[in-house]
Order: sequence, then structure tokens, then C-alpha cells
Amino acid sequence: MFLVLTLVFGGWITGQWMYGRIDIDQIHPGYFLPTVAGGLIASAAASAVGQHTLANIMLGLGLICWFLLGSLILNRLFTRPPLPAALVPTLAIEVAPPPWPRSRSSSAAAAGSTSG
Repeated sequence: MFLVLTLVFGGWITGQWMYGRIDIDQIHPGYFLPTVAGGLIASAAASAVGQHTLANIMLGLGLICWFLLGSLILNRLFTRPPLPAALVPTLAIEVAPPPWPRSRSSSAAAAGSTSG
């Protein structure tokens, strides 16, 4: 259910950005949440339940959205006036690490290699 909602909402909001006029001063890191975070979290969830093809598709979607939106957001942060005070906390989204999916075998292998 979450996966379908992520795709529908992410597609809708991306379509709004593509066909509507976007004021660059209104863009902030919070725009990562519906598309990038949704894709990466859905990828981790699909991988955890064994849906590896779906996990790869969602990872690709999340990374493409991250690259495209990241370019817009960094451009806005470097070339335009500072974010309003209410949006400054959204900068934490910009620097947060992505939730890379890990399989159980890779975490078991990593645990075994450290016990030496």
C-alpha cells in the first residue's frame, strides 16, 4: 500500500513541478521526502521481504529523484537568499544518509569478518 501511495504521490507532485511554474526561492530540502525518501525506504522494505527486483526499481527511482532534486536544491541554496528561519531545520534532510538496503547474508558476513 505504501509503495503505491509513494508512486502515485511522487508522480503527481513531480508532474506539478514539471508543468507548473516553480519559483526557485520556494524550493527547500523538504521536497526530498515524497520522492527520494519514499523510493529509498520502499527499496529497503522490498529488499527486506525478498522482492529484489522491486527493490532495485525503487532504488533507481529514489536515486534519479535524488540527483534531479539535489541539483535544484543545491543550486537554490548556493545562489539564492538564505532559507527562511522556519525552513532551516529542513537542511538536516539534505545531509541525512540514505537507508541503503542490506541483505541478511551481507550483515552476517560483516559480523563474521569482524570477529576475526
